[in-house]
Amino acid sequence: QAIEGMFRYNADMAAFKPCGSKEVYPVSGKAMYRYVEQLYLYKRTRPGEAMYLSAEGVMDSIVDNADARRPGLIITSIKTLENKPCPATPGRN
Repeated sequence: QAIEGMFRYNADMAAFKPCGSKEVYPVSGKAMYRYVEQLYLYKRTRPGEAMYLSAEGVMDSIVDNADARRPGLIITSIKTLENKPCPATPGRN
């Protein structure tokens, strides 16, 4: 499914916050993750900053850094990773 939101990587943990949501999900190390991580490290201007990610992915139960199972994102393909906020959309916070 198409996803868009803010991707952040810091201290060996990746997180994704969908645009218009207050929820933050861990990102699985499967599929396209390693590519997204390398692109993030190349494009970021400071450690831990959030960057806009437009991609394809699936929500699934994953094991986070604390070895707990919780909902998380598996990125299957990437459209763009940019240093900008989520686009403004009517009806979205």
